Order: sequence, then C-alpha cells, then structure tokens
Amino acid sequence: MKSILTSILLTATVIASFAQDSTNFFEGKWDVLIKETPSGDVVMPMTFTKEDGEYVGYFTDESGEQKRMDKVTDDLDKISMAFYIAGYDVTMDLEKVDENHMSGMVMGMLTAEATRVTEEVAEVEDELTEVKIEKIYFEDKWSVFIEGTPNGDVTLQMSFEEKDGTMKGYVTNPQDQSQIEMTTVNIDNDQLIAGFSMMGYDLSMTLQKEDEDVATGSLMDMFTTTATRVKGE
Repeated sequence: MKSILTSILLTATVIASFAQDSTNFFEGKWDVLIKETPSGDVVMPMTFTKEDGEYVGYFTDESGEQKRMDKVTDDLDKISMAFYIAGYDVTMDLEKVDENHMSGMVMGMLTAEATRVTEEVAEVEDELTEVKIEKIYFEDKWSVFIEGTPNGDVTLQMSFEEKDGTMKGYVTNPQDQSQIEMTTVNIDNDQLIAGFSMMGYDLSMTLQKEDEDVATGSLMDMFTTTATRVKGE
C-alpha cells in the first residue's frame, strides 16, 4: 500500500513540476525570424516576462527601441501577442517546437520562427553591439559642409571604412571629382581626426558625434564643419 501511495505521490510531483516548467516556457529573450516581409526576412528581438502571474511582452522596433506589447495571452504551449509597429497593428501566434524553438504566423500570413537567446549568446551579442556602435559610427558616406573658407562655403563628399582593422578615409576633389585617400584617420570614442592633401594644401579636420547622423567640428581649427550622413545610396 505504501509503495502504491509513494508512486502516486512521485508521479504527481513530476507532473506538477513539468506543469510549472511548461507555464514558464515563454519567459526570456527570443530572436523571432519573420520570413518574406515586404522588406525581406526580418529578425525581431522579443522578451517575455511575468507580472502578477501573467505574461507581458516587449519587442524591439526598427529604430532599436524596446516597446511593450499591447496584449499577450498564453495557452499551454501557445502564445499570442498584439502590438503596433511601423504604422500597423500586428498580431502573432507562436507555438512551442522544442525547449528553445517556436514557430507560427504573423497576421495569419507570414511564417515566423523564434529561437531562444541563451545567457551566453545574449552576452556575446551585447558585447558585439557595443563594439559595433563604438567603432563604426563614422563608417559611412558623409556630406561635409565647411563654412567661411577663402572660396566661400564649401561642401565636400567624404567616406570612411574599416579595412583590416584600420579606418580609411576618402574625400572627393570638387575640381575633378577624383577620390583622394586620406593620409591619416584616427578615432577616439566619438571623435574623428583626419588628415589629407588637396589643391596643394595639407589639411586637418576634426569631427565630433552630435547624434546618429550628424557630426560637427572644424577644418584646420579655423573653419566650422558640419557632417551629415548620406543615406539612401
């Protein structure tokens, strides 16, 4: 009799433990791949946590901002959510595939596949993001407006790129549109210092990040410069 009772109690404990783990399955960070959107395949980071026993969800939009979902409901191995992004009210349904994967649909039309982000992966992604933000802010094309030169206000087209761990810079000669490689490019945090020769002069320029698309500084410590990131090319 004791053996039977013990077996029943053990079985009940296992079932209860499994049920508890199952109800917490969705908690954590997920990378959700949405296939064949008008913008191509898109990965949307999501996070689910519990507040007062109910799931709440967060998603990262196209600008990198984390926003709270309007609604999250779960039913055993399924979770449904609704949120507003890019001018659209979006719904998504996901179902558990295994301990680290889910699959489902967005708006009943687009396939979605979710992969759990483990702590190790999250730490590596955070480190890579920090390095990327720090190192490649200036890596792009820029339109640099220089005020009050002897030839009046001038706009120079510049670009910067990282090659083999070294930042390279290029400036377009406004006279013949030839591309001149800069002699030096140094980056210290959010500041860039560059040197180049043009029209028989050795020139130096400094730029300091103002926001994500604008940097300001000076040419030869005399002429005010404003650099604007060139988009859409």
